[in-house]
Amino acid sequence: MMFSNGIITQVGTTVVAVAIMITYVQPKFAEIGEVQDNIATYKEEREKIKDVNDQLAALISKKNNNVSLDDEKRLFAYLPEKLDSVSIQRDLTLITEEAGIEFATAISDGASVNSEGKKSEFGLSYGFKLNFESSYAQLKEFLILLEQNDYPLFIKDLSVKPLEGGFLTTDIEIETYTYNEFAESDEEDGE
Repeated sequence: MMFSNGIITQVGTTVVAVAIMITYVQPKFAEIGEVQDNIATYKEEREKIKDVNDQLAALISKKNNNVSLDDEKRLFAYLPEKLDSVSIQRDLTLITEEAGIEFATAISDGASVNSEGKKSEFGLSYGFKLNFESSYAQLKEFLILLEQNDYPLFIKDLSVKPLEGGFLTTDIEIETYTYNEFAESDEEDGE
């Protein structure tokens, strides 16, 4: 039996076609399948990211709607990252003057403009001492104004003694605090 050249050529062509499919076309289909899987995963991840971004936008919007800019400024003024002890001394003197007290001394407990403050459970503390003479009404007004100021001032010690003529001499030790979590961690890292 003899095979004709046409049949051998057809069988050879079929074998070559099958070999091409096995060696070239099938791996290309596998690559295309991987790309399509990656595209599907990418779309899913983008949807997740979009959901997270939408949640963040909603939270930011909620925060912006709940906290006014004025309240935010007050918060940063009330518990600042750094304090200028000279400014606080000046403000304490202005408070005494506004209360009608003519002469008052306000000194810092060894703190200076560049003072680090003392570490306490509330953050870094800065101490100030005030001494003045006033009437009872002026002392009350001073304490009201002290309570209404921008700094978190805490009366650590208060001594009031009567003088002649219905006046009082007052010695007050005041503490204020700053809070700067990041500065403290940076200082510890630098050591």
